[in-house]
Amino acid sequence: MKKKIINLIAIYGLIILMGAGCSKENSYTWSEYVYGYVVGTFKCQLESNRNKFTPIGYCILLENKSDSLKLFDFYTFNLSDKILNYSEVFSSPYFYNVNNCGPLLLYDSLRNKIKIRFQYRIISENEKIKFDCGPCSTMALPFNWEYYKEVWLKDVKKVEK
Repeated sequence: MKKKIINLIAIYGLIILMGAGCSKENSYTWSEYVYGYVVGTFKCQLESNRNKFTPIGYCILLENKSDSLKLFDFYTFNLSDKILNYSEVFSSPYFYNVNNCGPLLLYDSLRNKIKIRFQYRIISENEKIKFDCGPCSTMALPFNWEYYKEVWLKDVKKVEK
């Protein structure tokens, strides 16, 4: 009888441990809530299939940007259409293309137009979407994507001004 109880406890303990490991969301390290701006967008060819494209990617600039040499802090593919009306901003004449093979970025005068509050996490290498942008990606000077991290956003809220 004592052995059966010990076995049951061990089985229940194992089930509880396995269940705790299934929650991937909880195992990620998320940032505190931060403020930032959507300052650019892009859509590129997938490395795995040149006939397919990434979802729309968004360039995010943190509110208190620390590195003045970077055009933005990171990029994401999971910004909801409910937060941002893509066609309203990025189909307008208010953006420029950095070097014809990177993201379309808003002019400096409009960089603070789309403010959001969110949490983020830098994704691992195996989660990244692998892509190439523009016709110059096979030349010597493509856009320097390696300077920018891909992130996932969560609890995104548009900040009305």
